[in-house]
Amino acid sequence: MIPIARRVIVHAHVGRADICRNVDLLLRAIPGLEIIETVFESGYTCGGSGCSKSPELAAREHNELLARAEATGADILVTLYHGCHAVFIGAEAQGKFRVLNYTDLLVEALGGVPHPDRLKEFRLLDDWRMIVEESRPYLQANGLDIDPEWLKQHGPAIFASLEFKGQLDCFEKGHAHANPA
Repeated sequence: MIPIARRVIVHAHVGRADICRNVDLLLRAIPGLEIIETVFESGYTCGGSGCSKSPELAAREHNELLARAEATGADILVTLYHGCHAVFIGAEAQGKFRVLNYTDLLVEALGGVPHPDRLKEFRLLDDWRMIVEESRPYLQANGLDIDPEWLKQHGPAIFASLEFKGQLDCFEKGHAHANPA
């Protein structure tokens, strides 16, 4: 394995210790990688269901995790799940640490090049209209044609990740938002 001389904090969820334990074993096999600590959050804080069940708890725990990553001087905040990754990638804009999924570290340690993180690229653009234009070819290639009027109405809330703060209602039953291509 190729050494990765970095200090990382791992983000995990209570109730999924088995997965975290397995990821921890994989990461500890990477020479030079120092796991500072694993921070466990409550189960409903990253909105894996698409809508947060407890936005106040999520905000508090996320702020604590980000403060902990900064205070320890971590180079990387490691995520295990895609929903968690989506929540935290915006923190990379502060320039204090990177946010990576654990699989990116494994690929790098095995001598490969991780796939580009398009979601991170788009989120760091911080302009939802530009994000839509940049992502349109990917959406269309996957059979999605987003209604422009719907997007004008809901785009700012979606790209501000308000669904993770309990403030997004456009996914309620009866709201048509995407038309199959």
